[in-house]
This record gives sequence, structure tokens and C-alpha cells, in this order.
Amino acid sequence: MNGECPSAPWESEESARFPGENHEMSRSGKPKYRMERLRLIVRWMAKHLQAPS
Repeated sequence: MNGECPSAPWESEESARFPGENHEMSRSGKPKYRMERLRLIVRWMAKHLQAPS
């Protein structure tokens, strides 16, 4: 093994921008942006945190 992690989550990083929002968005942001943020988190978790089969 060469010390690399083949499924490292940072290898497929994504970013999202929410106009007019700041770091408080998860608590006080616009509902549509809060929902989209949660969708992105769930999608990332489904992709990267699946149990081995």
C-alpha cells in the first residue's frame, strides 16, 4: 500500500454558494437555502459514508 486513501472525501470536493447568506445560515438563513444545504449534506453522506458490503 502506498499510504493513499482511495476513497478520500476531499478528492471530490464540492462547494456551494448561497447569495446574501453568512455563517449563520444553518440557523437563521432563508428556508430555501437551508433546505438546499441539507440536501447537499445528505447527498454527500450517501455518497461517502456508505457501509461496506
